[in-house]
Amino acid sequence: MKHKLLMVILTITTISVLCGCAHTSISVTNPPSDNISTNTEDEERESQWKSDWVYDFGDPCIGDLKAGQHIKVGTVTIANDLTKLYVTFETTNGWFMTLTHMHIAKNVEDIPQTDTGNPIPGLFDYHAVHDPPVQKYTYEIEICSVGNEGWNSGDEFFVAAHAEVQKVIIIDGEEKIWEETAWGCEEPFPGANWATFCVCNIQCTKHNCLVKLPASQVTAQFFDWDDKCRCCWWRKPPGPTGGFWKSVLLSDVPIGYSVWNKEWTGWCLEINKVINCQKCDPVPPQPDIYSVTLYSSQSSNLPRSAALCDWERINYILNHKHPAASECDIQQAMWFFTVPKLEPDTEIAWAMVHDAIKNGAGYHPGANWDDVEAVILDAGEPYQMTFIEVNCTMVSESCGTFCPPAQTLR
Repeated sequence: MKHKLLMVILTITTISVLCGCAHTSISVTNPPSDNISTNTEDEERESQWKSDWVYDFGDPCIGDLKAGQHIKVGTVTIANDLTKLYVTFETTNGWFMTLTHMHIAKNVEDIPQTDTGNPIPGLFDYHAVHDPPVQKYTYEIEICSVGNEGWNSGDEFFVAAHAEVQKVIIIDGEEKIWEETAWGCEEPFPGANWATFCVCNIQCTKHNCLVKLPASQVTAQFFDWDDKCRCCWWRKPPGPTGGFWKSVLLSDVPIGYSVWNKEWTGWCLEINKVINCQKCDPVPPQPDIYSVTLYSSQSSNLPRSAALCDWERINYILNHKHPAASECDIQQAMWFFTVPKLEPDTEIAWAMVHDAIKNGAGYHPGANWDDVEAVILDAGEPYQMTFIEVNCTMVSESCGTFCPPAQTLR
């Protein structure tokens, strides 16, 4: 179907929004009225929504850098990511490096050695002269450039790390240069000298936040976060009972999904709409009942208003709440990344906004076992969309093959 291109009209509407006890006048920018196609087929919604993979490269492989066989002068640290190996030489206690040699191999026999098993640093693949002397130096090596057998997560490899080191000392009131040869780690070469090498493994596990939601609508009721007044956040008068709702009671949820019949921590999404509710009387009435459709915020198949929001940063805030933040601070911080948008009026909320701007781009839940994901509740027009916090079902697996043999660079 062809759609006419509509001019974007931004309507600035000033509304009063109540959060906690503060009655704040804000300026709201409504979303553009352009048409965003949305497929809401049941089989699409019922998919198991997975976030992008979050990679864990484990702890680095660390060994002592020893001079003259017994003097610890620093460390050698070996780590990897998806594409590179990192070998870092670092000296301490006044020791400096003037020269480093390094070699990586999938078999210890492939490290250049004499016929009697003594390593030959001059034949190592990597070397650097350090003038002036340095205390830290890192080699970055493409994983697929090492060997020709290919690489998989968990593969063992060997690193020979050699350095020429020196230190200024005082003898009889005069400065002298103490020079030594140093080797990293503790595994001895088979030769007669004391040279050593490191034994490490490629480390990579990938984690994923899995959320499975029912295609059918479920029932939702909204409860206030402080006095159970059971009114929507925007209709309440100023005062100690003011606030947005904190819990959402879901019912009629089929078995076998990431949500079930219980109360969930809930948040507001669209500040220019309301979830209708009955007026707060001295005796709170029963809350309104809504039929809602559930969407994972990781989905590319969101209703129009939700699709305009920055869910990477909203999910970042949900999983990185300021320790001193109130519910109001958290809500205001997340509203900064919705459409319409609200600018916070508290320092803590702004701190969370700045943190999310700096660190939230590309964020996906799943790095930690206690991560939560925003799940959107759509009650249909004219009601406000809302969202709840749902714990991830963690999926973890090995990263598998980094580069098959056919893709090695040499």
